[in-house]
Amino acid sequence: MTANIESLTGSLKGLLEHGQKRGWICYEEINTVLPDAFVDPDRIDEILVLVRLSGIRIVDQIEVDRHGWKTFAAPLETDLKFQRDDPKKPARTPRMQMIEEDEAPPPDAENTESNDPPSATTATNTAAADGDETPGQSVEGEEEIIDAADAQAAVEQAINEQGSKRIDDPIRMYLTQMGTIPLLTREEEIRLAKKIETTRMIFRRMVLESDYAAQQAVDILDQVHEGNLPFDRTMRISTAEENAKEKVAARIPYNTKTVKRLLALNQESWEELCECDNEKKL
Repeated sequence: MTANIESLTGSLKGLLEHGQKRGWICYEEINTVLPDAFVDPDRIDEILVLVRLSGIRIVDQIEVDRHGWKTFAAPLETDLKFQRDDPKKPARTPRMQMIEEDEAPPPDAENTESNDPPSATTATNTAAADGDETPGQSVEGEEEIIDAADAQAAVEQAINEQGSKRIDDPIRMYLTQMGTIPLLTREEEIRLAKKIETTRMIFRRMVLESDYAAQQAVDILDQVHEGNLPFDRTMRISTAEENAKEKVAARIPYNTKTVKRLLALNQESWEELCECDNEKKL
């Protein structure tokens, strides 16, 4: 276990030192400065214990926003790289391109320059591709590109429409809305992935700090050991380790015995505190 904050490095050390001065840190700050190597249950537990021993309170982002507190500014700590991070490749602006399957090929230069009317087949295909366009109306290019303003107008128009007309073309509606929503950046993707992992670990740790939840877990493990509950459906273990199921099954009776003893000690300590409190009141 980490002895103190001084043994840490980088932005994580800076965050904890800053947290000692102001008395709190938030989960979003932890997710930002947490190195990839620390996204592990044991390392997360190590950091949380160190935070509490340092007298730092962990708060939620909602509380930070409500009080208007200023958060710790630090770059995202990660070693992950993506192909789109190559500076040689220009970033693409999100846009939506609609390509109709029945769209006719563009007319060649000779047909464009001539004054002959289009054939019936060409006019029919053009009308089918454009939907609202009349036969004989020209089509520019093979792709219909909708900018942000047109897409937003199409969304609002579809929302305001009533009856079956509103859901006549759900695919077009989906693509229109998809074109108006930009994709996540590399930093946002990593931040969200790390937040999911760390939040799951922190939540599990906080739940098991409750004696009630720990007792329920012990009861479930006892039922698994006795064969009253199926192991595979109840336990989720890593498949990377060889014979992981057999190893976990062999440890259940010994680990539950230790947890039961700790729960009994907690109960005794709680009863002593209640007795002392009653004596003070008397």
